[in-house]
Amino acid sequence: MIPVEKGLILAGSDSVAIDAVAAKIMGFDPMMIDYIRIAHEDGLGVGRVEEIEILGEDISSMNFGFSVGHNFASRFGHLFWFSPLRRIQRLLFQTPLVYLFVLGSYFYHDLIWWRFIGRRMMETIKMNTKWGKFFKNYPL
Repeated sequence: MIPVEKGLILAGSDSVAIDAVAAKIMGFDPMMIDYIRIAHEDGLGVGRVEEIEILGEDISSMNFGFSVGHNFASRFGHLFWFSPLRRIQRLLFQTPLVYLFVLGSYFYHDLIWWRFIGRRMMETIKMNTKWGKFFKNYPL
């Protein structure tokens, strides 16, 4: 959850295509990302970058080298999705117990992370980056 300023704006009428282009320039294969692949296969938009008309920047060689980080929640999810513990997946994710995860996420992200880390990080970004200054001064 650390913003990276790259000086690009993506816009278009196909949100699947926008996500696919964003994934590609971040260094991911868009068709390996389930929701992009499924949306493409279901005809909800274009997920294959080679089928997208891109105007402006040439993104063919762009690769910002992003990676997927792991945290407690992703490790927990992986444990109950792909390990032998997946047998109790239904109990955890398809019963009211799932609300405990929602509550835990709210508690951590909204009450702890944002207050002690996120807000300060965003203030620094607002003061020290071109985009931060732009949005800070953007008329509402």
